[in-house]
Order: sequence, then structure tokens, then C-alpha cells
Amino acid sequence: MRADELRFRDRPRTGVRFSGSPAGGSQSRSTRDNLPEPVSPGVDYHDVHVTYLLSNRLGPAPAENAGPRARKGARAPSAPRGRRPGTPRRRTRPHEGP
Repeated sequence: MRADELRFRDRPRTGVRFSGSPAGGSQSRSTRDNLPEPVSPGVDYHDVHVTYLLSNRLGPAPAENAGPRARKGARAPSAPRGRRPGTPRRRTRPHEGP
């Protein structure tokens, strides 16, 4: 996030929670330029830059929830969702940014 000028009316309440199986792993970190931690309400901060990184590693599916193909390591076939049989597929284009 970048801002030429930033002011907080109140002290922000933030938090990060991770959930899921313990076999996976998650972490986050942030770097700040010209923005202290914690910020002070009513203070103008100039030329602010915040980078936030969130990463997650997924573990294997629990064996009791996996079908026979998944237990052998093969990919389960995927079925199209939200489309009636015989309806042509819509083609999508990649997003073109400014």
C-alpha cells in the first residue's frame, strides 16, 4: 500500500489468525516505511509504504476424508460447476490492467 498522506482517527485494531490442519504452515510479515508501529491517532504520516506478505503451505488431505484415488496420490477429476449439460463454455480473457 502506498499513500502520499495518511491519518488515523483512531488507533487501528488489527490481527491475523490462521486456521486449518497442523500439517500445513502459514506465516505473515510486513515492512513499513514512514509509518511507526503503533500509529498515533490524529498524526499525519507522509510518503507511506507498507508491504504485507502472507504465505500458506497446505499439507496432505487427511486419509479419512480422501477418496480412494486421492489416497493413491492421483488427482480427482474436476467437474464444471454452475453450468448445465450441453451449455457451451464461456471463454475468459486475462485481466488487462491500466
